[in-house]
Amino acid sequence: EGKSFKELRNELPTLSDDLVELAEELFVADIQNIISGVYPFDVLEIESPVHHLYTLMKIYWDSLKAAQRRKKGIVAEFSNSSKVLLDALPDYYKTNYHYQTNGYLSEESAKLYDHQVELLFRGTADPMRRLIIEPMKNHFGKDHTGEGLRFLELGCGTGRATRFLSFAFPNAEIVACDLSLPYLFEAEKSWPDELRDITWRNADAQDISVSKFGKFDACYSVFLFHETPLSVREKILKASLETVKPGGFYGAVDSVQQGDEDLFEDSKEHFPQRFHEPYYKEYFENHLEKSFLSSGLGQIRSSQGFASKATWGVAGASELVK
Repeated sequence: EGKSFKELRNELPTLSDDLVELAEELFVADIQNIISGVYPFDVLEIESPVHHLYTLMKIYWDSLKAAQRRKKGIVAEFSNSSKVLLDALPDYYKTNYHYQTNGYLSEESAKLYDHQVELLFRGTADPMRRLIIEPMKNHFGKDHTGEGLRFLELGCGTGRATRFLSFAFPNAEIVACDLSLPYLFEAEKSWPDELRDITWRNADAQDISVSKFGKFDACYSVFLFHETPLSVREKILKASLETVKPGGFYGAVDSVQQGDEDLFEDSKEHFPQRFHEPYYKEYFENHLEKSFLSSGLGQIRSSQGFASKATWGVAGASELVK
């Protein structure tokens, strides 16, 4: 739209004092988890200033193209190389999520994604992703290294949450799956040498099965369900839960939902329109706790951190804990 970087920056919604307080609470809880040994200090990374500046410049350029798509209402624009991948994907996934170039279907998109999310959420994205770790540690034992355990991650993207789980459970076998080949390639390429190797699988979470993947002690996802229609969420829950052993852990980190936090009640209308999240409103109105309960999970709990919440339960259990 011919706007300067300063003008684009000023369009970003500012955080109210109440939201700043919520963010501070998230950071304090994250630090306490490191101090108490829930996960190691290694989960924190200091990015090279040169790489940070270079990525910011590329994000600025992509934001101009995204603004044009938003202005013109374009939500399904893909390069020729990305179009090649479309036939193998479910219809709901064939869109430019967040108006970003090629949606989740290009190498460039994969390189920018994590940085874009951190900018959007003012540095809270990684601590929010780590909300899944504490309940998993409580389930398996604070000092459990993951020895003998198998974890399944749904919608792993570029492997950001996968990395944190690998630090927290260094001996666990992790199978991480995603629909996007470019994002899986980026995850594998950027995987730290000091961490245990991960099995990366290009797979639709609706088609997860014991015959294809085996059984797991835990299954989790991070920022997956708000990007799927409710009908797809139900299929994912049904399919993936069948792979979890009785007594195993099942959990998700995703956006807060209606009634969870008053400060985010307007996000039901604002977020889908500004950032092209086509299934967010449906997600916001249909609580994960209810979906988990109707899917057969028990001992269901949830906890919040800034704009996200962790929801989890036990496979094969029947008790609902409020």
